[in-house]
Amino acid sequence: THAHFDHMWDIYKIAKKYNLTVYLNRRDEVFLKDDPFSRGIEPYQTEYISLLDDNVELDIHNTHIKFHHFPGHSQGSSLIEIEDNYFSGDLIFKGSIGRFDFPYSDRDQMRESLQRVLSTLKSNYPIYPGHGENTTLEAEKSSLKLWLERI
Repeated sequence: THAHFDHMWDIYKIAKKYNLTVYLNRRDEVFLKDDPFSRGIEPYQTEYISLLDDNVELDIHNTHIKFHHFPGHSQGSSLIEIEDNYFSGDLIFKGSIGRFDFPYSDRDQMRESLQRVLSTLKSNYPIYPGHGENTTLEAEKSSLKLWLERI
């Protein structure tokens, strides 16, 4: 969903062990070289990472995967849709949203992304956030509207 270290920590080991390709929005490529949150962690091995443009759709092993680009938490933040499920990373949490006060984050982009979430995504799908409890878009609609008033 994005390239902050807490979402990428062991990705190289997993990708190498299982010979997987990791897909990442190219706008987050900066974190692969210099993640300001990594606290001295070595730069990521990138041989298994494939950089994608915004809003890409892929079919992998008969599974349709759609990357919805929703910047704000990071420039490349994406919500990933797989078979009627949303993986929101740090865009949407149960009762909250991701931070937008980090380097490479943007308050205005977060506001615009949340507005697009409410206007374009199907609300009955479950959401699996990058942290915390699962939820649904339907359950989060009122919370997201409140956040839009605050930011």
